[in-house]
Amino acid sequence: MRLSAIVLTLNEEGRIATCLDCLKFADRRIVVDSGSTDHTQEIVNQKECCFFENSFKNFSDQRNFALEKASEDWVLFVDADEWVSDALAQEIKYVISLPNQSAYRIPRQNYFWGKQLRFCGASNDAPLRLFPRQSGVWRQAVHEFYDTKLPVQKLKHHLIHHTTRNRHEYDLKLLRYIPLEVETMQAKGRKPRMGDVWLRPLAKFFYLYLFQFGFLDGWVGLQYCYLSSYYDFKKYTLLKKMSRP
Repeated sequence: MRLSAIVLTLNEEGRIATCLDCLKFADRRIVVDSGSTDHTQEIVNQKECCFFENSFKNFSDQRNFALEKASEDWVLFVDADEWVSDALAQEIKYVISLPNQSAYRIPRQNYFWGKQLRFCGASNDAPLRLFPRQSGVWRQAVHEFYDTKLPVQKLKHHLIHHTTRNRHEYDLKLLRYIPLEVETMQAKGRKPRMGDVWLRPLAKFFYLYLFQFGFLDGWVGLQYCYLSSYYDFKKYTLLKKMSRP
């Protein structure tokens, strides 16, 4: 079975080369860019990958656009800040050779500000990223998910996920993600509730820091739990603002 590896990008000149080098085991590497102004396209072209541009509306639309560009039997979605290890590559090649088709979740080993997160709920992170082409569709504007009727299994080996590297990068994510979060909540009929702006973020912090043992990740764990609660604060503040008549 042949495999397309797909990466979505926006100004990823600092990470895209390493990401693409980890995907050499795929039969085809596809990059879909949403308007980079740095050297992302130049680097992709040097790696002899297929490069497409598509104006960004939301994450599901971008991923579905990318799916249309794939022609291989199987598709693997990898973000530009994720690396595929040799062990994971071998496991992927094995499972796509099996006669019974499934979709696969891939656990992620998360690094926040350059430090590995072992707690803070990080062990539960395993997005669905590997599946036969034309077996489903991506849904939801942000925190998108692949909607398929295939049985879903989980791979053993991890994606290495180098998520937010500094506060500036985190703030850029807020600007991009939160409006889409609010759009998704409003589409589902979600209205502001008492306690959303203050109590919910506070509860999020204590849940991650205490009940998910974030304190065992030290200073980085504290920062992650704080910024996760801050994310909720900003999200529900915007929802409240956008819901005013």
